[in-house]
Formats: sequence, C-alpha cells, structure tokens
Amino acid sequence: MSKYSYQFKVRAVQDYLNQSHDYSVVCKKYGTSYKHSLMTWVQNVQAYGYASLDPRWSHRIYSLDYKFHVITYYRTHQLSIDKVAAKFNFNRTQVYSWC
Repeated sequence: MSKYSYQFKVRAVQDYLNQSHDYSVVCKKYGTSYKHSLMTWVQNVQAYGYASLDPRWSHRIYSLDYKFHVITYYRTHQLSIDKVAAKFNFNRTQVYSWC
C-alpha cells in the first residue's frame, strides 16, 4: 500500500502547479518530510497525467528485454536515474534495482 493516497498526491501536485510554490513550501503545508516524492509526482503528472499517481499504475510486470532496454538507455544517454525513471514512468528505486 502506498504511504500517500491518490487524492493526497493530486492535491499536493495541483497546489504546486497552481500556486507555483517552492517544493519545500508545499511539502511543509502537506506535512511530507521528503520533497523528492513531490518532485517525482509533479514530473510524472507532467509527463503522463494524473493517472500516473494511482498506486495501481505501478504494479506491472516487465520482461527482461524491457528492463535491459531501460538500463541500456540509462547508460548510453548519460542521464540521472531520476530522469530515466521519469521518462519511462518508473520509481527511481525500480530503475536503480535493475541496474
């Protein structure tokens, strides 16, 4: 189960996008201690829409070939794991564990 509900994530992202607050300000308002989560939610919404915040969105099984494709992309494009995770709509820890 996700630590934060879908509705909570949507409200926090909307607040950030509508008010153009600093990530720290929105995190403090919503009582989240780790602004990286909010940054990831915002990036995912911008890239994939609000459906990407739904916990059911992330419970997928990937083939070994697909995982290899993501790792190869990471290593050949010299991007951070965060950027690769956002591009492929994964959690950064998922990409890190595959590497």
